[in-house]
Amino acid sequence: MPASAAAARARQASSASSVLLRFGRVAAMGTVAALILIAGVWASWGTAQHVLLTKGREQGTVEVTRCGDGVCSGPYVPVSAGSQARERVVIEDSVAVAKGRTYSVVLKPGSGDAVRSGPAGMLFAWVPLGGALLLASVVVAGGLRRTRVAWGMAGVGVAL
Repeated sequence: MPASAAAARARQASSASSVLLRFGRVAAMGTVAALILIAGVWASWGTAQHVLLTKGREQGTVEVTRCGDGVCSGPYVPVSAGSQARERVVIEDSVAVAKGRTYSVVLKPGSGDAVRSGPAGMLFAWVPLGGALLLASVVVAGGLRRTRVAWGMAGVGVAL
């Protein structure tokens, strides 16, 4: 009987170590996925706060007259009360900004930097979160083995 008792203890030790390893994997991959998502929200919030929280901010339009070095600029025409016209404001040059077109914008407080407003500005502001969702979905699928959740995260990331 001592041989079977030793075998039983070995199975218990093996079972306990596999549970411990599984817990470690889930904890590590969960932490990585959470950090990726937090970084995505952090990167998006710098722009998104101006688009989402427009109350009390200067709102208007900018006609893009010049682009270069990653930014575009043009004259600002106010739409909101208390906002003043400006000869030049700067907006980030992206695929969605073209010279000669007019865009609705919100000005960042205390600067001449403009952020696109409306649905286009909202989607553009959350692009870093979309990328973070795509990256985190790989971690969730492979590390946490939650494929349905991962597909949902990837779908939302692609939609953004």
